[in-house]
Amino acid sequence: MIKKIFILLTALLLSHKGLAEGENLICIIQSARIKPYNEAVRGFKEICSEKTYKFFLSENSFQEIKSSLKKLKADMMLAIGKDALTFTNGTNGIPIVSLMVINPETIISDKKNIINVPMMISPERQLNVLKKILPTKKNIGIFYNPLNTDFLIKKIKKIDRQAGYKLFTQPVHSPAEVSFKVKGLEKKIDIIWLLPDPTIICSENIEYLLLFSLEHKIPLISFSDKYVEMGALLSMNISPIEMGKQAGRIAKKILSLPKKGKLPQNSEVKEMMISINLKVANNLGIAINKLAKIHDNPKSQIIYKYQITD
Repeated sequence: MIKKIFILLTALLLSHKGLAEGENLICIIQSARIKPYNEAVRGFKEICSEKTYKFFLSENSFQEIKSSLKKLKADMMLAIGKDALTFTNGTNGIPIVSLMVINPETIISDKKNIINVPMMISPERQLNVLKKILPTKKNIGIFYNPLNTDFLIKKIKKIDRQAGYKLFTQPVHSPAEVSFKVKGLEKKIDIIWLLPDPTIICSENIEYLLLFSLEHKIPLISFSDKYVEMGALLSMNISPIEMGKQAGRIAKKILSLPKKGKLPQNSEVKEMMISINLKVANNLGIAINKLAKIHDNPKSQIIYKYQITD
């Protein structure tokens, strides 16, 4: 009750205080108070210096937040995380920038007031990186649950042959199916591409895939540094801070437009972080073609990172 009163009073104070001429108000809707989301907000504020007010869906009721939003009359909203995007999806007439959502299309549909900063690097960019780092590897095995990541498989299939790759996609519907499906591909593939699919990335499957990778000398490509630390060959990802910065750049463009102006289209983050486990590369007998100078990470003898913009 005290928290509810505090939120409403703050909203009232902000709405009555008003903004300086030319100043805008951005309401940040954050799904939860967790580190990646906090880092995204930090990146956003590094680029966009407009006044902000933040709500946490994990700490306040939807009704409290809706009441406050009505009073605040924000010029724009920033939705961080799937729950936040779902919450703001019903809002019409105000620009919304969303980020940290894996498959936003299932939520926003054809909404024209929402622009999303992709959480994942496009398949085309990832395949371009693989072509440079592992130029002799052309047969990719991917395991996925159609209920979770079919949208990614469709995107990958559009460009795999154009990029010179042969794709072996294996749908699974339970974690227990993965080891069986992997064994059936061991003589056909020379790369395993790990997608952010909860059916695939349970601890038992990760352990099995890492052992399989080492035993059969088939590199495992992942989407997160933590799997590189565990034994995957490399990962390609975008940091939450960079996603936040891109959201900040988009926000500045939106707020500079005339009312009801067309929202900017290009929302993909240019900077990607590549992490390579050179010890694993050595164990697999793989010579890594470097995209750029790799700077040694002083905290580890295994993980090397560098950032590229293609």
